[in-house]
Order: sequence, then structure tokens, then C-alpha cells
Amino acid sequence: MIMRKTLLLFCLIIFAVLNFSGIVHVNSSFVYPEEEKITYSGSVTAIIEEDGVTLYSSTMMVFKENGKWEKIEAREPVRVETKDISADSQRLIYYLSKKTGKLISDVVAVLEGRDSTVTTDLLEFDLDKGKYWSDKPTTVKRKDVTMNGEDFSYTKDASLLEYGKNFSAVKEGSNTAKIYGDSAAVDLEKEIMEVSKNVRLVTEDSTISANSMEYDLKNSGKLFGYVRGLIDREGSLTRFESDILTFDIEKEIYEGVTKSSTCVKIWKDKTYIEAGRFVYRRKEGFLELYDRIFIWDRKKDVKMWAKRAIMYLDEEKMKAWDVRTEIEVK
Repeated sequence: MIMRKTLLLFCLIIFAVLNFSGIVHVNSSFVYPEEEKITYSGSVTAIIEEDGVTLYSSTMMVFKENGKWEKIEAREPVRVETKDISADSQRLIYYLSKKTGKLISDVVAVLEGRDSTVTTDLLEFDLDKGKYWSDKPTTVKRKDVTMNGEDFSYTKDASLLEYGKNFSAVKEGSNTAKIYGDSAAVDLEKEIMEVSKNVRLVTEDSTISANSMEYDLKNSGKLFGYVRGLIDREGSLTRFESDILTFDIEKEIYEGVTKSSTCVKIWKDKTYIEAGRFVYRRKEGFLELYDRIFIWDRKKDVKMWAKRAIMYLDEEKMKAWDVRTEIEVK
């Protein structure tokens, strides 16, 4: 009787291996084979050679579907290693013939060779396509940039992260900046982030909105399309508009430029300014103005035209060069 049970167990295990997609090696402390399911428990290690997958778990079950051993389910906790990621979660479901699956609950995945870590509650994947995605809120930590959003996907061959909605990012360091937008695409190889629709850049003393953004993850970037900003220096407010704004977060320099037929616009207290471009130097606390400058100080009833000017934001002070002045006498 014992011999028959041992032989039955041996045959079931061999049958399971031969019906997997490729060869699967499983090591565990215990195994319980049934006609439609095999249960492994106790320090389970499974190697799926053809798929390049190694699985570690405390419990693993293999199920038959349409007469073939097809579905793997592992639980509490699970570690999966592929050529693309190394991930930990509470649960795994994997389909052998399709090479697809999902990691469920407390997922933490390291993207191999990309210095990035993904945290979410659901991460689905297709190994043939090299694609990973989630419809749950997902966080990606890459060096000093932390990204959050929904409708997340990662494509290995393109080295591309994408967020479909509710995107935000925080650039940490000596000068912290926050980025918001409806959607985003991040090229991890080129280290370029593109943010689209309802874009906002928030720094220590400014909030800037635009239609889109291109950001070099190392620090600098550009805002495009009806750029509007508010600088708040301890209650002293300055507003501006431009077509394009380039910025360097670490150097704290922002440059607003415009098309040749239009101008940048600036408002501070009762002073209105137009110019071809401006440079905001946050550390120095002033705006540099260039090209086609028009200044209207409504408080003093003075209008000025200049080639270059500097406006100090923390005090009522301005310098100008090559100036023509018009004073309204009442």
C-alpha cells in the first residue's frame, strides 16, 4: 500500500512537470498532489527555465486548466525574480502558457538596471512583451525623484514609465520642487520626464502652471503653452505670463521667453511690465528684463521704455538702461 502511494506521488509529480510550459523545478518541504491541483508548502522555490522566472514563497499551488497544468498561485509572502524585475508581494498568480500574471498586495518591485523601485497593490505583467502595469495608485522612486499616479505602465524595451492620470512628482534635495499633471511619460534611459495637461510646478516661493512640461530628471526643464506664475516672497506677490519658461531647480534660475510677436507680462503691486524675456534669480531676489521693455508704474504715473532693467522683488526698487520716460502731469 505504501509502495502504491509512493508510486502515485512520483507519477503525479512527473506528470505535472511534463505538462508545464517548459521545465519547472520545484523544491519544497512538503508536497500534496491531487488530480487537478498540486500544493507545495514550506520554503518553496520554483524555477521556470523557459520563462526566466524564479519564485520563492511559503505556499504554492499549481492548477489544471483544460487538462493541462497551467496556473500557479503563490502566497504569503512571495518573491519573484525575472530578467526585468525583482519583486516582493503577498500573492502571485501566473499563467504558464501565456507567460502573464499579477502580483497582489504590498508589491515592491525593483526595475533591473534602472535604479527605480515601484510600490503598488497590484502589478500585472506580460513577460513576452516585457510590460508591467497597474490600475491602482502606484509610486516609483528613482534617485531623488518620487513619482505617483494611476494607470501606470512600464515597458522594458523602451525603458518607458507612463502614468495615465493624477500624476505627481517630488524632486527632493536642497531645493524641493513638486510637479503635477494629468499624465506623464518618463524615459528612464534618457532621464527625461514629459508631463501633459494641467501642469503645475511648485517650489518654495512660486507656483507655475502650463499646458505641458519637459523635465530633465537631473534638475532642469521647460514649461510650454500659456505659462502663468505667482512668486510669493513673504507676502510680496509678483505674477507673470510667458509662452515658455526654462528652469533649473538647483541653481534657482527661471527664464521666461515669448514668441517674437508677443511679450512676457509681469505684475507687481501697481507696476505692469512687458518685455521680450525675463530671468528670475531666486537667490538674488530680482527679475532681469530684456528686449522691448515697457514699464508702467501706475502708483507714480510713470511710463518707461528700456533695453534692459532689473526689478527687485523684496523692495520697491528698479534699475533700467537706455531709458525713455513719460510722466503724466495732473
